[in-house]
Amino acid sequence: MYTINSMFPDLFIFERNRSCFIVDRYTPNSSDGRLWNWSWLESPIINSRLSDKVTKLQNLVRNYEFSSGRDKWIWVGDSTGIFTVKSMRAVLDEKLNGNVVGQSIWCKWLPIKINCFLWRLFLRRIPTRQNLGSRGIQLQTDSCPLCGREVETEEHLFYVCEKSKEIWRWVERWCDINSGNHSSLDQIVVNLIECAKSKKQRKMIEALIGSILWFTWKARNDVMFNNKRFSWEAVMVDSQAMLFTWIKCRSKCNIDWSRWGCNPLALF
Repeated sequence: MYTINSMFPDLFIFERNRSCFIVDRYTPNSSDGRLWNWSWLESPIINSRLSDKVTKLQNLVRNYEFSSGRDKWIWVGDSTGIFTVKSMRAVLDEKLNGNVVGQSIWCKWLPIKINCFLWRLFLRRIPTRQNLGSRGIQLQTDSCPLCGREVETEEHLFYVCEKSKEIWRWVERWCDINSGNHSSLDQIVVNLIECAKSKKQRKMIEALIGSILWFTWKARNDVMFNNKRFSWEAVMVDSQAMLFTWIKCRSKCNIDWSRWGCNPLALF
């Protein structure tokens, strides 16, 4: 937001009434369209540098048509001038342009708790063993509960671990897409989203990524707290079934289960 105070601080200190509006400082004039009625504590025009700023200020608003109504906020992120969360999301997606993957993913086809989980995950704020240890919490081990080979970080748990890689390979086979070359969790997410050929396909891929990450995390917790064995096939089945239910109930898309199992992207 730009104000006269921020744009012309040297002039603002000379204004007698600093709560006034620009419209209070001029009256219509037939010759140049503006007759300025400044109310200075001390005239800044005697100073050549400030005099130039007065001229610049007057030129700035010379051709502006002031309304007779009250001042109001206008949201420049949408042609209607009205702020909405949807328009804010569009602005963020345009500005981020994939540089901060995941932080702007908020898919309405997914439950809110999963969207919140994704937001924390891509900020690297979920309670992995490494994160807990870095906060002074004593653990018997900081290794991955799925493979036990490396430190459990978000990157390892959801991408590097061989069991997680099997899930991403299944995603590509199920959706008949190729994520190309990637070397990180963020990169594979970007590559998968870029495979979308329409807005609905993009939503579908975002929802699929969210469900995969969510059920991987749930399965990891079952390994840690319920002594269950991790199965990437179970993660696949749970993701496939629940995602169908969520999209069926939360979107206007008419999807069929018999075709869903073959290639979900073909339905959008």
